[in-house]
Amino acid sequence: MPFLGKQPSVGAYSKLDSITTSATTTFNLSLDGGAYYPQSANHLLVSLNGIIQAPQDSFTVSGSQIIFSSALTVSDSIDFIIALGDVLDIGTPTAGTVGTSQLANNAVTSGKLATNISIAGDLTASGNINFSGANKLQIPQSASAPSSPSEGDMYYNTTDKIVYNYDGTEWISMSNRFLATGGTITTSGGYQYHTFTSSGTFTVFSGSKDVEYLVIAGGGGGGINTSGGYECGGGGAGGYLSGTTSVSSGNYSLVIGAGGGSNANGSNSTGLSLTAIGGGKGGGGVGSSGGSGGGGTYGYSGGSGTVGQGNDGGLGPSNGGGGSNTNRGGGGGGAGEAGNTDGESQGGDGLSWSDGVTRAGGGGGGRPQSSPSGGDGGGGNGAVTLSSAGSAATVNTGSGGGGAYATSSSYAGGAGGSGIVIIRYAV
Repeated sequence: MPFLGKQPSVGAYSKLDSITTSATTTFNLSLDGGAYYPQSANHLLVSLNGIIQAPQDSFTVSGSQIIFSSALTVSDSIDFIIALGDVLDIGTPTAGTVGTSQLANNAVTSGKLATNISIAGDLTASGNINFSGANKLQIPQSASAPSSPSEGDMYYNTTDKIVYNYDGTEWISMSNRFLATGGTITTSGGYQYHTFTSSGTFTVFSGSKDVEYLVIAGGGGGGINTSGGYECGGGGAGGYLSGTTSVSSGNYSLVIGAGGGSNANGSNSTGLSLTAIGGGKGGGGVGSSGGSGGGGTYGYSGGSGTVGQGNDGGLGPSNGGGGSNTNRGGGGGGAGEAGNTDGESQGGDGLSWSDGVTRAGGGGGGRPQSSPSGGDGGGGNGAVTLSSAGSAATVNTGSGGGGAYATSSSYAGGAGGSGIVIIRYAV
């Protein structure tokens, strides 16, 4: 039933051990054989000879002793003494009844916390969070960036092994480790290669590094009969650039130049603040200029190569005596040498890069009854028999196409090879 007045506090209520009376005022208090120390006389309910005694008036306490106001006799009987609880001893609270207002500031110490603590909601700290010893901090882990981030969010990318921070616009790497992607990635001989055979982006996520590069433009197409010259020039190789540059975090757009079609120049390749010039087309007259120049048809000069990128196309030889073997189409220039260097109508050789592969050879010129070979590195061969097309260059070498041998423009020069960009660095 409900209480009138204040609800009594929960306490350690105990019936004390029995006391045998004697002719004295002072008796020892005990509980289960041990001395009992009440907080005050007001914490004891005492029945003497069937009468409840008034605390402070009928008795007082001192330490573990009760002192009656007048001496008892052996005929008196202390019926019972009930201890009415200890000061601030509230017993065990009912589950879910203790709120934050009942806890004093700093009352919960590390010794009262579980070894592993899980928090379902947000944890906000107004002060520092300190870690010591071998303890560690773990943040969310994911193979890709979390969706709908907020400024200041962090996560550990399990794919590239790097911690990222969201700055409100993009995820920023928090590592100095060099990490890049883009193109076809391979590793060989202590180097990582990024090979781009089509346009793309070289992305550096973190760190900075000196990298080696190879940038080759598209090769020129072989020539066709446009000026009455049957034996047409071979296409020149695309411009060839190699060296070392420094890259750091960011995106680097790379454009891979297409090889020129029949009687067409190759397209430029760009990237890393560099432009490799497309190869010149082979001549149905004069060869065109480009990264390397296209070869001329007989009696016409080859096109000029770009300094630092390639070489000139070869002259189209003409002995002037007529006959099927007197006139020749000039070989297209290659990255390593000019057209005709290795013989009439032969395409100039390309260059070998750090990976040991030779690229950017010139196309062979049209030449009857012989073998007008394309230059080393993928150059297309020139046509040998009358009314035939030149051979195409190897794709992604930037080499020139072979020249046609025909009485009209109906027979195509070989297509130039598309360009390529390769980036490599030590790992």
